[in-house]
Amino acid sequence: MVGAQLAPMTKWAACAVVVLGVGGCSGGPSYWVIDNIDGAWDLSPSPARDKDVHSPYVQGAKVTLTAETTADTARFGGWSIVSSAPGVFRIEPANRGTDVLVVDGVAVGEGTATLQLLDPLGNETAREVIEVVAPERAELDVYGAVAQGREAEAAVAEVRMISQGTARYLVRYFRGDRELYGHGVLSAEVPDGMAAVMSGTGDTREWLTLRTTGAQAGAVALKVNQVAMASLPLVIMDRSELAGVVLEQQPESGHHDGDWLSVMAQMHDQTGARVFGVLYTWEMGGQNETGDLYCYRLKGGQREQVRLLSSSGLGAEVTLQMDQSYVFPYAAPMVECSIGGGGSLVVGLVGLGLVVRRRRTPAVAA
Repeated sequence: MVGAQLAPMTKWAACAVVVLGVGGCSGGPSYWVIDNIDGAWDLSPSPARDKDVHSPYVQGAKVTLTAETTADTARFGGWSIVSSAPGVFRIEPANRGTDVLVVDGVAVGEGTATLQLLDPLGNETAREVIEVVAPERAELDVYGAVAQGREAEAAVAEVRMISQGTARYLVRYFRGDRELYGHGVLSAEVPDGMAAVMSGTGDTREWLTLRTTGAQAGAVALKVNQVAMASLPLVIMDRSELAGVVLEQQPESGHHDGDWLSVMAQMHDQTGARVFGVLYTWEMGGQNETGDLYCYRLKGGQREQVRLLSSSGLGAEVTLQMDQSYVFPYAAPMVECSIGGGGSLVVGLVGLGLVVRRRRTPAVAA
């Protein structure tokens, strides 16, 4: 089976090609490649990423590929990942691992390419046909709605923010109805009095964080590879125009103990429109955590009351059945942040730390 060609697969999963024809698919280890894109929403504090290749890639995306195996000891010294069409998907020459195989790739141009995982003798152990597509549009989404499975409510048609607020949006790319995957291709133009942060190294999705410090009107323009994708009107709200906060809770019915669920805080103005950039603090048992997505582990019969406070002075309360929780920080602090002047701003984000709270207080009687 030396140099055997394998039929295209929808997933990276192939039995080891054993040299000299010894062995074969029965009992041999399997090999595959994963990328650094996260297509699943696991709300647990130590989420398990979906280990896969997420094609089609958005043109321009930088993608990290890692070889994996079912073998007890993974040693990839001398192995390689190659592309049949470097003009579509280019593999950078440097391996960022030693016994592991980690390479960087770039989705260069539209088309298809076959990615092959080769052992030190050049034998193919797995392959995947991937596609690179140029986007037609970019979409700003409320990431909490996507995480909760409410995708029909996720997209925003405008950037409606509170004055002096910071909001974090999920950015998604589309060609027709097809979603394209990858990140690191976004640039944003914002008006004076606003700052913008795009995704950084280590991110698994495309994020856009906006902060208003004096902007009054204008638009947020989204570009991919310097091509205009969307322009969203900017609406700045005063705190006096806010009406109340709604808690969007995932139903506990139909779930089991140990499942991780969430509650999302969403501010509305007096017209019922969603407003972003409000700072939320969740309070329970004397502990406070900041963010807009409260994640908790379901524990039937163990009821805990959680109070939500906001920088606007408006709040809410909710009773949850849980034994652990943490708050997903929706907007990390900006550092070295300058104020926009109609240009693209890229500044750093302080690292996000999640602290899981284990509830040891007695359960409230039903």
